[in-house]
Amino acid sequence: MNEQLLHIKNNKKELPSSDNKLKNNCNVKIPLSIILVRHGENIIDESIADSDLPLSELGKKEATWAKEKLSNCFDIAISSPSKRAKETAKIICDNMINYDSRLLEKGWGNNHNDGDEKEEDTEQRIKSLLRDIVLKYSDKKVLLITHGSLMKLIQDVIEGSKKERLLINNCTIIKYTRLNNDKIMTSYDKYIGHPFDEKLMKEKL
Repeated sequence: MNEQLLHIKNNKKELPSSDNKLKNNCNVKIPLSIILVRHGENIIDESIADSDLPLSELGKKEATWAKEKLSNCFDIAISSPSKRAKETAKIICDNMINYDSRLLEKGWGNNHNDGDEKEEDTEQRIKSLLRDIVLKYSDKKVLLITHGSLMKLIQDVIEGSKKERLLINNCTIIKYTRLNNDKIMTSYDKYIGHPFDEKLMKEKL
């Protein structure tokens, strides 16, 4: 079975200290932590624009799970302005939420409303966002509510390499924490409750 599909809980690793820089971006450390969360499951309706799809009932449960996991874990919340991300953010966050179009799904960023966006352009807007975050919130814990493809790109930028990633299901949480020795610790967690996840767990057993 493909291990990339399996749930890895509280998996932690230390990256080399040189990786505490946002490579090809700006020569500064990450904030105290950057927490990435994918939006909850959305409904499927071809009559609704992709960015306007709301959460399904399961998506609301996933977001509630993420809220419990992230209680008191962040100072600043920034969300994609897509409807499913905004609804996820409103469930997770009690305080004010910032919205940034640079967190929109690949192909739907600034001036790319036709959905035809090159990956390098998407990567550049992510680097631009991270540059602003490290300069503005260097002493804060920052939560980003976004989309699966964007989370993978953010991982590539922070870790300084492109590689095969863990499956990013709805409401997967990926946290980067800056340690006292200037190394970065990463941790992963995701919601277990989708029928697809249950099938995987049974196969594993």
